[in-house]
Amino acid sequence: MGPHGEKFSFAPDRTFAASHLDSKNLVEAMCTGKPSEGGWAFYVAEGKNTEIAEKTAKSGSWIGLSFHGAAEDCRIDLAVVDGGTALCATDDRDAPCGLDVKFTKES
Repeated sequence: MGPHGEKFSFAPDRTFAASHLDSKNLVEAMCTGKPSEGGWAFYVAEGKNTEIAEKTAKSGSWIGLSFHGAAEDCRIDLAVVDGGTALCATDDRDAPCGLDVKFTKES
């Protein structure tokens, strides 16, 4: 859950559902508040200075998102932060929490 009600639910089959991604910072990244879905994968090194989203990777410090439907223009990735207890939305790999939206697990 994000600070303004933004929400992601990740499934083991590498799909996700998202809602309320229309907070000020995420709208700037072309995200929508409509419920949306897509696929996710951890980024892995493919070569020097090259990373790709790999569907079989079991862990990583970055999560690549591929949105479908109404939110397909949403261009964010998630950085794993705080020792793996939170995810930060970013549209710039040089700024892991660049969009200033941190997701934490619901209690």
